[in-house]
Amino acid sequence: WANCDQEVFIANPFYGVAPFNKISLTTCAGLVALFGHLWLHFYKENAPTELFTDLEGYLASSSDFAYMNMYKNSLLARSEATHTPVDALDIWSASSHPGTEPRPLHKTTHHLLSICPNSASCE
Repeated sequence: WANCDQEVFIANPFYGVAPFNKISLTTCAGLVALFGHLWLHFYKENAPTELFTDLEGYLASSSDFAYMNMYKNSLLARSEATHTPVDALDIWSASSHPGTEPRPLHKTTHHLLSICPNSASCE
């Protein structure tokens, strides 16, 4: 666990901050710092304010994220009935407004969840 890319789990709606002990990373301030750093690393510019607003909404299950858990649970039920996997990216896509530019948190989480963390998927 200590050797994996733990920030990927925060972006995954199946985990969020649940796997973590109460550490500074899982506070709102810690996550704002983490996602701000990730944005700067991925996009080579300072993070937009909307990233932090979205992050607060995601953590509180409010705003555009109010129905994310309900949708996640419906996909899990369908997955169980059809024996098909659920992709966390599908949940993020369903929390986006169709036909619009992805919001900053959606863009960042899509980037995070689209990569293979460490070498775990290669072994």
